[in-house]
Amino acid sequence: MSDIAHATVRQKSDALQRRVMMLSFVVAAGDPASGAARALLNELDEYLRALYPTGIKHGLDVESLQDRSVTFLMASLEGQPVGCGAYKLLQPGTAEVQLMYLRPSLRGRGYGKIILSAIEQSARHAGVHRLLLETGRYQHEALALYERFGFRNGPPFADYRPDPLIVFFEKTIA
Repeated sequence: MSDIAHATVRQKSDALQRRVMMLSFVVAAGDPASGAARALLNELDEYLRALYPTGIKHGLDVESLQDRSVTFLMASLEGQPVGCGAYKLLQPGTAEVQLMYLRPSLRGRGYGKIILSAIEQSARHAGVHRLLLETGRYQHEALALYERFGFRNGPPFADYRPDPLIVFFEKTIA
């Protein structure tokens, strides 16, 4: 077989493999107190601690995630927990996206977009028309994802204050 034919077969095989992997990637409501959720939240906290100075509160505690105003979603690949995300209703029609996390080895494959899409869809179903979020300046993959997903820079919101390490985003959803 020629090199061109080999490359074409390999590309088609890679594309098929990506489609199959997407089919086994599931985002669903989760329990933030579960062992799997706690493990992911610990990973997120370690990741953030490595990026930002000590003394900054990185993640939310499980009790905060169990509040009635919070919807927590877990992502799994082939049945194994690999990511999570949440949103918190701040006021009627407005919610804050929180705790977007995907294991680093899976980034850049479209899974983060699926998690964010699930958050947006769930929020829309709950009557939300405006999403807000804050993320760290050094989380380049997250910044790029949010911008590709239609989020635009916005002002600080809720109890947040301007901070050189934080980027604020907002998005209107239909």
